[in-house]
Amino acid sequence: MAHHNPTKILLSLPFFIQIKIMMSIAKHSVESFQNVLTVFPSLGPAAKTPDVLKQLNFHELTTKSLTNILPYHNLLNLSLSVGNLEALYLRGMEEYFKNENITQGLEYLHLAAQGFYDNAIYLYGIIMLSRGHPAIGIPMLDSLNWRDDKARSDVCWQNIKTSLHGVQVKRLDIYITTYKATRATIACHRNDMRRCEACYYFKQMKRFIFIM
Repeated sequence: MAHHNPTKILLSLPFFIQIKIMMSIAKHSVESFQNVLTVFPSLGPAAKTPDVLKQLNFHELTTKSLTNILPYHNLLNLSLSVGNLEALYLRGMEEYFKNENITQGLEYLHLAAQGFYDNAIYLYGIIMLSRGHPAIGIPMLDSLNWRDDKARSDVCWQNIKTSLHGVQVKRLDIYITTYKATRATIACHRNDMRRCEACYYFKQMKRFIFIM
């Protein structure tokens, strides 16, 4: 009985078919994608095409601690170059919080937010609000339509909290300065969980600042 070499079979396929195969795997998860490349490294050229990398699904990593990113750094770096929104968001968080590279972190988060990625919109908005830039932060938070349904923003916040679990994050002086100045203007719901038009931004900022 003839034994067929899977690698030879895959490489015998037209390149556009190899791309389609890797695209399908990329949409499933970055873990599956990396496993396939480990077994079939010859599919690397197809895997590294911009269309495939832009679709590479990092969602699972956005719902885990940033400490889980390291095994996927190479794929993350490749995906950044083609504007993968989840990759931009993850690298932005890593730079801003873990590496304390504020400028670079904000640049990546801003790019992801401009691509209408919810987690990045929320995080960039709340960071800018906490850094004393409400003219930037408030419209970002408003774009998630919290007045109609706070659940969308709350999911973003939960993902962000999970990502920061196990990461030593600094509570910057500018956060406390902004918090105190804002708190002085709040007359409602200071000490409970209710969030109204008047106190919503303050409450969101408070959750962010005091998670650290």
